[in-house]
Amino acid sequence: MINCFTKLYKNVVILTGAGVSTASGLPTYRGVGGLWADPDTARFSSPEGCEQDPDGAWRFWSKLREKSLQAVPNDAHSALRDWALGHSSWEHRTFTLITQNVDGLHHSLTRAIQNLEGLSPSARSKDVIELHGSIFRTKCTNDDCKLKPFEDTELFISGAPRCPECKSALRPDVVLFGEALPVQAEWLTKQALRQCDLFIAIGTSGTVSPASGFVNAAKYAGAKTILVNLEPMEPTNKAFDIELLGAAESLVPRLKAEFFFNQKMCNSSLPPADEGNEEYAHIRFDMTMSPEEQAAREAHLEMLGGLDSVRYADPEFDAWVHRYYAIVTSREYLQQCRLKYLTTEEIEEVEREDDEF
Repeated sequence: MINCFTKLYKNVVILTGAGVSTASGLPTYRGVGGLWADPDTARFSSPEGCEQDPDGAWRFWSKLREKSLQAVPNDAHSALRDWALGHSSWEHRTFTLITQNVDGLHHSLTRAIQNLEGLSPSARSKDVIELHGSIFRTKCTNDDCKLKPFEDTELFISGAPRCPECKSALRPDVVLFGEALPVQAEWLTKQALRQCDLFIAIGTSGTVSPASGFVNAAKYAGAKTILVNLEPMEPTNKAFDIELLGAAESLVPRLKAEFFFNQKMCNSSLPPADEGNEEYAHIRFDMTMSPEEQAAREAHLEMLGGLDSVRYADPEFDAWVHRYYAIVTSREYLQQCRLKYLTTEEIEEVEREDDEF
C-alpha cells in the first residue's frame, strides 16, 4: 500500500456505503446480485410505491430488516470502531462516521464510545450519522402525527402496521428517493466536512447525491481524499487523490494500521512528505490479493507493531528509527506482494541515509 497518510490529521471524516457490509452477507445495490436486480427495490424505494402498496412495501422492507438482523459486523466495521476510539482519544481530534447504510451494523461503534471511560461527555454522546435513516426505526406516514420514530425490529410480512396514535400507515424510518435528508444528519455532515482534513469514502460509488458532493466539499476544505471501493469509479472523480481497489473488510484494517503508524511517525517530528508529489495525484491501485499475498501482508503488519513501545529522546533520531524499521521489515514483503508502503525512490533514499549514518 502506498503511503496514504503524510501528516498529522485532526479531523477525520469517513463515509461508508453498501460495500462495507458485503462481507456481513448484505447485498450492495449495484453489481451482480445487487438489490437493483430486484424490481421491488426501485418500486419500494420511492414514497409513491410505498403509498400505493403499503403491504408489499412492508414485505420488502421486512426481508431487508430480517437480513440485517442476522448480519454481524465484519472486519471493516471493527476497524472503523477501533479507528474512531483511537483517534478520538487524542486531544483536539475528531472522528466523524457518516453512513449511507440503513443496516445498523456501525452501532458497535456507538456502544463502544458510550461506554468508554475518560472521554468527555460531548465526545461520548456522538453517534454515527445515519444519512439515510435506519431500517430498525419505524415512523408514522402522517406528518402531523405526534408519534416520534421508534426503535423496531418486528417483521411485518402479512401487512402494514398502523399508527397507535392516528391509525395511519407506519413505514420504516428510511430516506426514500426524492425525500429530504434528516435535518440533524445533514447539518452534522456539513459541519464535519467544513472542518475535515482527511476524507475517506468506503464501499460506495460516490455517484448518488448528496454523497457524490461530499468529496468536493472535503476537497474545498483542503482535505486529503481517498476512495476505497471494490470496483473503479466510472467516470473517475478527480476530487479523490487516491483510489484503492479491493474489499473493504481487507483494506480498512490495513488503512487503520497505516494511519496510526504514520501518525506516530509524524508525532516523532518526521518531516512530512511532499503532498504535491505528482506520483500520488489521482492514482488508482488494485488492492486485491491472493491468499499468499494476504498472508504476507498480515505477517508484515504484525512485525510493524513491534516498535510501538520504543521511543528515543531525540525526536529526529526517533523518527528516523521508525521509518528505517518500516523499510527493513517490508523489504521481503515488497518482493512478494503488489501492495507497498514505500516507493523505490524512498527506499533508496533511506539506504543512502543508512550509509551516511
